[in-house]
Amino acid sequence: MKHALRGALILAMSCAALAAAGTSPTATPKLLAAPDILTLDEAEESALEHNASIRASRAALDASVWESRKSWMAFLPAGSFTSSVTRVDENSYERANQAVGGLEQMFEALGISGVEIEPFLYRNTYRNSLTVNQQFPLNVNLLGQRGLAGAGLRASRAGHEASRSELIFAVRQAYFGVLAAREMHEVARESVSSAENRLSLARDKEELGMLPRSDVLRWETTLAEAKSGELAAANGVRLAEMELNRLLGRAFDAPLALERVGERSLSSALELAAIDPEELAGRIGSESPSARAIQAGSDAAAAGKTLALSGITPSLHFSLSYGWQDNDTVEFDGDRTWSATALVTLPVFDLMGNYASWRKAAADQRRAEYESADALDHLRLGAWASWLEVVRAREDLAFRESAERQARETFEEMESRYEAGQVAEFDLVDVQVGLTAARAQAVASRYDYYAALAALESLAGEFLTMEETR
Repeated sequence: MKHALRGALILAMSCAALAAAGTSPTATPKLLAAPDILTLDEAEESALEHNASIRASRAALDASVWESRKSWMAFLPAGSFTSSVTRVDENSYERANQAVGGLEQMFEALGISGVEIEPFLYRNTYRNSLTVNQQFPLNVNLLGQRGLAGAGLRASRAGHEASRSELIFAVRQAYFGVLAAREMHEVARESVSSAENRLSLARDKEELGMLPRSDVLRWETTLAEAKSGELAAANGVRLAEMELNRLLGRAFDAPLALERVGERSLSSALELAAIDPEELAGRIGSESPSARAIQAGSDAAAAGKTLALSGITPSLHFSLSYGWQDNDTVEFDGDRTWSATALVTLPVFDLMGNYASWRKAAADQRRAEYESADALDHLRLGAWASWLEVVRAREDLAFRESAERQARETFEEMESRYEAGQVAEFDLVDVQVGLTAARAQAVASRYDYYAALAALESLAGEFLTMEETR
């Protein structure tokens, strides 16, 4: 969980530990110039608003929302309205209706007048119809599709929440990485300054015949190592700032002025760390976004089984059709027809294939249940590991800070003895190297502890706080 933060610091810490750090470490790390100081909360809000990955997650959630709404709409009637105009050619019209005149003359000859015979074929025919289809709401295919879409929506929501938590965790890691890299850079710069001062004094003593050439060479080597460590630390700062800017959706070279952080910046994580680990693991295994996503996957497999069952069960459908037409006019006052149909369908020839699909879906459901149970066990184990990592990082930080204080006291004592001529140059160099390494390890341990707290909160989800567990 802490590899991302460690990776930004290892090179700078390793080089700084080899360099000599002379003066007392009381300087405050310098921040790069920027118009405004960016707080940790502001960095998280900016990332949630501008980061491309969280936007993609939000779009995926929107797609699942509409897919769920579509599954509900399947319960509503489906229908269509059609309107058509048909025109026949002149020859067809005359040949089809040539008997109309003869029939009218025959009726007149029989003394029957006023008889009008409709044409056998109209030149223009206007036809309009409305058709409505409705499935029975308890059809298995509708229930299966609804269950599948609902499970997908729950999975998308949980996945989006998990993506938010992961992005916040990544931003916090990058934020801590920038602060840690800058502190490492300051340690390296102080090492260079101290080594330069010591080398200058050694050269003065060499000219006076008070030091051999070998001691001066030792300080030259120490200065070279300190400069190498400073270059590595400077690169670490640049890379850490670029990573944070990337997560914030900003230009890689955008200036960053960051607010210092402490345990107060991670108060929610501290509340989670104060919960009994057994209880915390249980809550994470049932209520965290990751747990809900796992359960949604199992629900989707169950819905898939229900959907497959529709292939071997009958379904009921209703259809109503109403049409009207007129001829040689656009007024809809001509013939009217309607029909109503109730249809029951049952697969016959593909029944065995559908049955095999249903059995396969049932096996997939059992597999999903086993995999979900195993994934939840891993999640609870991860909760235990995160909680234990917080405890370890807190204790390690106390040890590293104590070691730094002891290394500082040892250096101050050795420096006084060196000025009094009681110890040699080599002894003082060794003590300085130890102080530099102790300071670098204390910086790394402090931000490792913050990263462990952030990882625990990310695993639990940003909405699972201490108040929710009460």
